[in-house]
Amino acid sequence: MGRIVGAVLTGGASRRMGRTKALVPYRGAPLAARVLVALGDGGCDPVVLVGGDAEELAVLGFPVLPDRWPDEGPLGGVLSALGALGDAESVVVTACDLGELTGETVRRIIDGPPGAAVVVAFGTRRHPTLARYHSDVERDLEAIFTGGERSLMGALGALERRGVDVVDVTVEEQRLKNVNDAGDLAC
Repeated sequence: MGRIVGAVLTGGASRRMGRTKALVPYRGAPLAARVLVALGDGGCDPVVLVGGDAEELAVLGFPVLPDRWPDEGPLGGVLSALGALGDAESVVVTACDLGELTGETVRRIIDGPPGAAVVVAFGTRRHPTLARYHSDVERDLEAIFTGGERSLMGALGALERRGVDVVDVTVEEQRLKNVNDAGDLAC
């Protein structure tokens, strides 16, 4: 398997949190720092942030890639990450608010079938903001995006209709817990 980039989506508005979610302390570290470590521990190299205020996020010590489509949701961030792959085979994309993500969970995603967009699921619900996207899906995803789709879940369905192999990998539900507001910080 070729090189796999880890990308943390940090371009969201954080309206429910009221401040930059990526930098909110959670169990002793900024949320995004915990996610960055999990990506590295899982085998991603390099690990980058996508979107958001690069100056503000610089405190995390990782490169910040600009979001080519700011304010267009996570699908724009996934496309931005895919567009910056260089010679890497795939990108593991994750939301910045998965404070319970582990390297083991990332490894399960990486070890999924090569060439597929591997989407984490628990039960029957997919989590497309914690997935491995192969470089081959970039062109299809961009066409879906420019066709007006903004929902990442909708884009996955469109990929499947185009014949792209989308595989669900079941992980512990706890690893998929989003930290969305101040009440979630107390958990």
